[in-house]
Amino acid sequence: MRMIKEQRFSKAFRHRLGFSYIEIMVLVAILGVVGAAGGRMLQTIAKVPSETDTLFQIETGLVSKMEEIRGMRFVDIFEGDYLSDSVLIGSKWYPRTVSVELANPGPGVVESFKHVTITCGGQSVAILFTEGRSPNGDSGGAPGAK
Repeated sequence: MRMIKEQRFSKAFRHRLGFSYIEIMVLVAILGVVGAAGGRMLQTIAKVPSETDTLFQIETGLVSKMEEIRGMRFVDIFEGDYLSDSVLIGSKWYPRTVSVELANPGPGVVESFKHVTITCGGQSVAILFTEGRSPNGDSGGAPGAK
């Protein structure tokens, strides 16, 4: 009896063509999930280079300001935030904050130190300047700066 039912069942489906409605619905659901994930991945991949470029340009702005300050003589770097400015990255202006304060290296040390912190776009760099002599004999800053 079981064999007869299996023969009828297999015979009934042997000649059918195409897909059933439920098979098509399952296929559409699977393709929808895969397509949505693929689209999200492509969107993320397209966004990453611009974000990376912005971060790189912010870091370049920090280093540029740091080099500008390193080129100054030690006596010309005063406490406060008067060196702050803004930098254009892409189509957006980012404030570049420079904070200068006296730093005390410890008791018994006679050299003066200045702690400079540059902040831009959520990133920052800190530099410690000393009132030493540069190779050409002037007081701090870049060689040849007067």
